[in-house]
Amino acid sequence: MEWVPDILGDDFEACTFPAAGPDGVERTATLVRRVPGDAGGTAAAAGGEAGGEGGPARRPRAVLFLHGWSDYFFNEELADFWTRQGFAFFALDMHNHGRSLHAGTHGGYVADLDDYDAEITAAIGIIAVLHPEAEAPPRVALMGHSTGGLIAALWAAGIPALSRS
Repeated sequence: MEWVPDILGDDFEACTFPAAGPDGVERTATLVRRVPGDAGGTAAAAGGEAGGEGGPARRPRAVLFLHGWSDYFFNEELADFWTRQGFAFFALDMHNHGRSLHAGTHGGYVADLDDYDAEITAAIGIIAVLHPEAEAPPRVALMGHSTGGLIAALWAAGIPALSRS
């Protein structure tokens, strides 16, 4: 996985990855992140911090933002807000949207909202890999705008309660 500079500027990076939906079709999605570190105004933005005075590291916290229909992530202020609160911030441009829209595809088209599940699951997996020092995977809060909120709720409803943390 390779993080490259994002169209939003120096404070953002993007990573494009494949994910196969329940129909077996492999689609491309793009995970955007606010660059970890003090760029957002707090060291906690890197996804966790030492407990102080030699205490254990806190469990990282992250937000994964899902855009609405026919949309993509562009809201730098939203990323800055969550970063200032001590969260690592990520946004997912789902297949056929924004950074994940490719020539010959129909922008915004999806036959079934479940087709996004693999992308969300893969994005959360990528977020977890970014924190190998943590004792437990990061707590990831899903946040969605419009249809992204519906997609987040449907995804969460399909995950058994015992596997969520």
